[in-house]
Amino acid sequence: MTRLPATTRFPAIQRTEARRVTQLPSAHRRAGLVAAALAVALTGACRCGPKLEAVAHANLDTPRATVEAFGAYMRAGLHDLEYRCFSADFTARNQISFFTYAEAREDLARSQPWLELFATPKVVAEMARGDERHDVDVRLAGRTYRVNLVREETFRISAGDLILAEEATDFASRLALEPRASGGADLVARLPLPSADIDLSTATSVVLQRRWKIDGVAPLDTPD
Repeated sequence: MTRLPATTRFPAIQRTEARRVTQLPSAHRRAGLVAAALAVALTGACRCGPKLEAVAHANLDTPRATVEAFGAYMRAGLHDLEYRCFSADFTARNQISFFTYAEAREDLARSQPWLELFATPKVVAEMARGDERHDVDVRLAGRTYRVNLVREETFRISAGDLILAEEATDFASRLALEPRASGGADLVARLPLPSADIDLSTATSVVLQRRWKIDGVAPLDTPD
């Protein structure tokens, strides 16, 4: 199998953090579920049940789903999962990282005042801007905001909690169908690895995914 060069990469800080942060898509949801369950235990299930349910079903598979997931994470106070809703460019522009987001959140809220309003977004419109960008308009505290989202495509190879490789990639170009002589076909993923020394015998999962991330938010009108 020929090794293909990477077409795009995250900023260096993102790649470094990726190897230290070890949540896979399923783990992403489990972490939110566990944290929300803890909140239920501490504050009472009758009031937190809807929060728990929203977090358990949250995902970044579509632009609207990402907007709703971000709101669910805010309501549950899950700042680590809030952070994962932001694009690589957004985190670079605002000089935040996974490890500094919780403490930098107050400063970010001053420069991005929509942040503290986002717990209960009401989607009022959506607009696709090509295959990789999408706008979602939401009502927050009497104002309409436009959420700009971008599609990020990545792969990750993990060995348990250890990430062996993670890169941004071109999703479609990494997949190929190879016909079998006996009929049917094999789905082959060609992933550019940073090193030939990675021990794939220890790998427990390989994930190639598309996720929608928040790249910016701006008001469209004045307060009611």
